[in-house]
Amino acid sequence: MIEKKPKQILKTPKFELRLTERDYRGILAFTLVIGLISLLIKGDIHGASVIGPLTGTAIGWYFSKKSERD
Repeated sequence: MIEKKPKQILKTPKFELRLTERDYRGILAFTLVIGLISLLIKGDIHGASVIGPLTGTAIGWYFSKKSERD
């Protein structure tokens, strides 16, 4: 049986924002990419070597789940 996950809804009088699991994956992947780029620009190779594989995993996780739904 497929179980539906609840969506978080933020409402104001003229604005409604629905956040799903897919949105959180995209935000996480984007944040990690920005962090990796900033570490590379800064020249912190050790930090970039730690966050690099995490970034690749998050991006792969985001796009693999996206292709399953579409």
